Amino acid sequence: MIKTRTFSLSSRAIRDLIYIYKFLEDKNPVAGEQLVSAIERKIRDTARLGLTGVSRDWISRGLRAVNHKNRCIYFRVKENELRICVSSTVINTSARTT
Repeated sequence: MIKTRTFSLSSRAIRDLIYIYKFLEDKNPVAGEQLVSAIERKIRDTARLGLTGVSRDWISRGLRAVNHKNRCIYFRVKENELRICVSSTVINTSARTT
């Protein structure tokens, strides 16, 4: 049985999505918009389909993750909600200052 959930984004996850967009904005704003939209779609689908991702307890107890291309979306599962914690990326995150 599918366990449909709602989702919410932490302030950190929102900042991450903004960062991803701004990183691409100068070079290709359309690509930035498409990528952020695709990540948001992945989050919605994960919640709607009741997916639980894979455990990342070794990072933090109760943390789970799903992949989207070369990004990892981290979240916690509550009974009826996915709480999106962070959307990490392989693209030069070491240069990030926020």
